[in-house]
Amino acid sequence: MKKLGISIDGVIRNYLDAFDKQYRKKFIFNESLVEMTEEFQYKEPTEQDLDDRTKMIEQKSRDLISLPVDSPDLLNHYQFKEIKQFENENSFRPNDAHVEFQNFNSLENRFLTPQEAMETFMYEQYPFKIFGDADEFQNATSHFNAIQAYGLKNNLFETILITDLKSAAITANYFFLHKTGCRARRVQVVENNEDKWNYCDVLVDANPEAIQLKPEGKISVKIDRLYNQYDEADYTLRGLKDLNDENLLKKLLS
Repeated sequence: MKKLGISIDGVIRNYLDAFDKQYRKKFIFNESLVEMTEEFQYKEPTEQDLDDRTKMIEQKSRDLISLPVDSPDLLNHYQFKEIKQFENENSFRPNDAHVEFQNFNSLENRFLTPQEAMETFMYEQYPFKIFGDADEFQNATSHFNAIQAYGLKNNLFETILITDLKSAAITANYFFLHKTGCRARRVQVVENNEDKWNYCDVLVDANPEAIQLKPEGKISVKIDRLYNQYDEADYTLRGLKDLNDENLLKKLLS
């Protein structure tokens, strides 16, 4: 029986909107900060304060974010700074009461690159906000369920959900599938985009790298997004609604 692989991000889950929301909340809005008086009481903002805050938010947005997301590399669109991180920061125990701050100077330390800082933000700091709380594309899960049911009922193909998430984002992924009512019988976690092809004959994806790495003899189905507009695939669809078609499924998987 042939196998139909369907990637989650960019096809079912709209993680980019969730990423944008969390990025703005952390780096631009800073809603946890409020202005206080000298007596440490909350200070009601004036109209001028609100106007200044609006201008500040607009300026920070221009400085840190470049939209639309028309390339697959998020670092082209969202700025992340190099971050200093102590490699041995967990070596101290809670009862080390006499550790002085200057002792940190003796620790080996390293800098996270912007790429590593972004991955830490996505997969370790806010995985549930970005991958668990994300919205699905319109009725994408319902169309997935229908596609899977059609393949099983007609003994035509097996449907596999595929993701290349890591760390806590994998757990967040299952929360997302639960809340959207996904009935996937098989969910495959892979290390990279190339590995997706090891589990299917036909791959439905929005990721440009996955599309470009298609092995000979297999079929690529691109879900059209702004960031993959220049990538060629065997078929290009607007969404899973277009794939949920008996004639097309038979053509792809018979």
